[in-house]
Amino acid sequence: MTTIETNITAKRVAIYARYSSDLQTDKSIEDQIHVCQQRAVAEGWTVVECYTDHAISGESLFRPGIQALMAAAPTGHFDIVISEALDRVSRDLEGAAKVFKHLRFNDQQIFTLSEGFINELHIGFSGTMGAMFLKELAAKTRRGLQGRALKGKSGGPCLRV
Repeated sequence: MTTIETNITAKRVAIYARYSSDLQTDKSIEDQIHVCQQRAVAEGWTVVECYTDHAISGESLFRPGIQALMAAAPTGHFDIVISEALDRVSRDLEGAAKVFKHLRFNDQQIFTLSEGFINELHIGFSGTMGAMFLKELAAKTRRGLQGRALKGKSGGPCLRV
């Protein structure tokens, strides 16, 4: 346990939640916030803010919720960002590292329910795994669209006039 992690009581936390697909619902955000709130209470932390992104990929940091969180970090309004998993913050290695470094610069930490307190090793490993996931997802999506096209079906969304 590092020095930063030893004094974790009475901390102010910001929750970050995201889902990436139009096929998911806001219930996903509600569920993520709920489990993060439960953990915060168990740790004796106070939730001071929630930031969310709805139906936006974690591949890019051009998301209103994560941008708002990053903008709020220098204000010192929170000490820890809690999220369900690091892939909710970013699925991109560079994006995860950018958020991590920005928060660390402001003496803040990222805590996830699945990984605990995030350090440089988590960023490298989880960021790489997230990037691999996106690459595999893109290949599977292309394969599926090609399969539809070979069957004479639309390979893209239907446009209604």
